[in-house]
Amino acid sequence: MCCAHFTNTKAFDAHLLEEGCQAPGSIMRRDGQPKFIIRERSFGPVWALADYRDKNRRPFVEVAPAS
Repeated sequence: MCCAHFTNTKAFDAHLLEEGCQAPGSIMRRDGQPKFIIRERSFGPVWALADYRDKNRRPFVEVAPAS
């Protein structure tokens, strides 16, 4: 049984292998980028699929340059 929490069934299914579940933080996309991001929710952290087209769902934080 998996102990990780996911945002939806698509994200849950994406971490499964034939042998069982894989740690979401260790899964990479074909281009070498992380496949999942962790999001803090009121009930705890959940794993979501990273979407590099949407700035709000990227796995990194863009910091504004200091002026």
